[in-house]
Amino acid sequence: MKKSFSVEESNILEKVKIPKSYVSRLWLMVVAKYFSKWRNVFAIKKK
Repeated sequence: MKKSFSVEESNILEKVKIPKSYVSRLWLMVVAKYFSKWRNVFAIKKK
């Protein structure tokens, strides 16, 4: 019982691994976009 549960758990973790990396990549893209926008605004304000 315990063994089958641990195997099931590892399968779930493996399945979750892919979406997690995808979400983190998306999040990084969004952060990069916002950061570039903020940098542009800051550069304009500096002038």
